[in-house]
Amino acid sequence: MRILKGQGGASLRREDRSSRRTLYWAVAVSGVLFFVLNALAPLYCDDYLYAFHYGTGAPIASLGDVFSSQYVHYFTWGGRTVAHIFAQLFCWLGKPLFNLCNTLVYLAFTWFLYRHARLGKKDSVPVYLLAQLSFWALLPNYAEDMIWLTGACNYLWCGAIVLGFLLFYRIHWDRPQAFARPGWTPLLFAVGVAAGWCNENTSGACLLLGVGFLIALWVRDKQVPLSLTAGCVGCAVGLALLVLAPGNALRKEYFQESSSLFIRYLKRFETATQQLWDNALLLVLLFAALFLYIFFKGERRRELLLPTFFFVAGIACNYAMILSPYYPERAMFGVFAFLTVACLQVLQVSVPWRREMVWAATGCALVLFAGNYFFASLDCARTALYHRQQEEDILAQKAAGVQDVVTFTFEGGKTRQNVDYTGVLIGEDPSYFVNQHAARYYGVNTLIARWEE
Repeated sequence: MRILKGQGGASLRREDRSSRRTLYWAVAVSGVLFFVLNALAPLYCDDYLYAFHYGTGAPIASLGDVFSSQYVHYFTWGGRTVAHIFAQLFCWLGKPLFNLCNTLVYLAFTWFLYRHARLGKKDSVPVYLLAQLSFWALLPNYAEDMIWLTGACNYLWCGAIVLGFLLFYRIHWDRPQAFARPGWTPLLFAVGVAAGWCNENTSGACLLLGVGFLIALWVRDKQVPLSLTAGCVGCAVGLALLVLAPGNALRKEYFQESSSLFIRYLKRFETATQQLWDNALLLVLLFAALFLYIFFKGERRRELLLPTFFFVAGIACNYAMILSPYYPERAMFGVFAFLTVACLQVLQVSVPWRREMVWAATGCALVLFAGNYFFASLDCARTALYHRQQEEDILAQKAAGVQDVVTFTFEGGKTRQNVDYTGVLIGEDPSYFVNQHAARYYGVNTLIARWEE
């Protein structure tokens, strides 16, 4: 009997090692596919703006320029200092380095998604892939959140910081006293400040989730480590630095609303609800169906607590946008992050045959992804070629002494994985903000783009 037990243990260890190797291959392939899309993406829209110092207007030329520019930015435009430090840093260091770093951050972000969903359980390649496919298939403006340089720094990079910060709480939930040592306190405070200083709705939901963990830990253990408390305090400090930035008040002047206060917030509530309905309804319904199944079955109700935390954070992240006069689709990134974790967590506890269900769902999703990726990469390659030709045309005219450049335009992206999907391109109006930023970037007086006859 002892021999059989030993053989069985060895077999399980081999299975675990095989699963881990397969998972690492999935991570590597995901990174390569994501890097290709990054390499095909050009500088775009606000990237031209952040290549210059916000105060002096000179090109960013050093790390000191990045920080001094963001100091001016904080007082004149907005408080997303963490995100825009990254954006200006890579506008200075160059797109090729950003492509590599953005891929690494993407892998970190998806790994954090996976660990939040799968912590304490055996490795599962389907769960890791489903975490990515949720964003690929449902995120309304994938490229603006994940691939566009300035957009990725605002959403993907900040999302990675937030989920990385919350992973401390998630680990401590499963392994009490994991971060009870005093030495963890300054680290969690610092990471908490960074997580709170990311972007408004995601950081607000992060603080809500962190406080939820503290309350649940107090109820369960009758104590909360100082380090986790310090993390929430840091997050609150970062969030205050974000929302109280003097530049926010100045930027609001660009979004004047003439309606009464009641009508104004009613419209914003309607917009937030419409965004959730149009883009995240599938995740909401999936969570609700699995939650109700487990709740009424009654066997594993206690395991619904963490999924519920993340689901509430996702809904709060969406409706926090009521406080903003403008709700672009890219601001749903945090909503998708929290809802995806909630759905993956509740999927782990849903039904006895969950493994077969997950593999079947993943297989179908991968088939659809393969076809979609093929068309998306072709679309990105097409616009990348046009961008390169357009840049060569602009630089050739500049070299010939032309300062009022007229170049050609082209059809924007057709897939959500293309940064040109929203069609914010150099146009025919020289006063258009993209034209002005691009003209300064290329060092010409004016720049317009027209359809070739």
